[in-house]
Amino acid sequence: MVLKWLRKILLAVIILILWFVASRYTNPLFLPKPEMVWFDLVTLIQNGMLQKGMLASFGRITIATLITSVISVPLGLLVVNHIWLDRMLTPITAAARYIPITVASPLLILWLGIDETMKIAFLTLATLFFFLPTVVMTVKETSQELLDTAYTIGMKPTQVMLKVLLPNSLPVICESFLMMYGIGWNYVIIVETFNAVSGLGYIINLGSIRGRTDLVFAALGVILLMSVVFDKTGKYLIKKAFPWKYARAVED
Repeated sequence: MVLKWLRKILLAVIILILWFVASRYTNPLFLPKPEMVWFDLVTLIQNGMLQKGMLASFGRITIATLITSVISVPLGLLVVNHIWLDRMLTPITAAARYIPITVASPLLILWLGIDETMKIAFLTLATLFFFLPTVVMTVKETSQELLDTAYTIGMKPTQVMLKVLLPNSLPVICESFLMMYGIGWNYVIIVETFNAVSGLGYIINLGSIRGRTDLVFAALGVILLMSVVFDKTGKYLIKKAFPWKYARAVED
């Protein structure tokens, strides 16, 4: 464990050294100096813009991902008992995954305006067509023997969904939930260019407009750090919440 952390620290130090050296021979517009980025971070923290941006972006992604979950999980459970629903959803979700979500932004602006509702709707669509097929596939992978046993002891379809399918699929669904945050961070940078006054995407857009690449690097660094911390924390909590799933994986 110690050796693993030492390797990560060494890699980070090497990257910083290379960045420091390369920035001395590169136009700041393309590669800002590390000390400039650090100065920006300190300034953004002191004026409260960074904290406000972090909360705004994380909040938008969280609301959108929760809405996606509320839609995807019930549908994923229903498709097992309703073949017609599966046949209707599968072609739609399969096709939608290949459509760039950015093409929906003009329509969403026309329908919803350019306030928070539009931003949340955009992020919801961005995650929905990735999360829903994952949930459906996970639920379908439930052992047929487990389902046969449930019906044999007299469980009704609703009971099977809530007491068999959902508990069995929940660990993978939670892991996929974490992945949706990664997708959310990719798209929040885009959506926060529309009439936003806060958010890390707003800071990136502001830096781009002003030719301040150091601001862009500072915001991207914060996004990277938040994503890593959130992912590591989430995976740790999932393993603690479902020890039976991961203990079995280790034994296998």
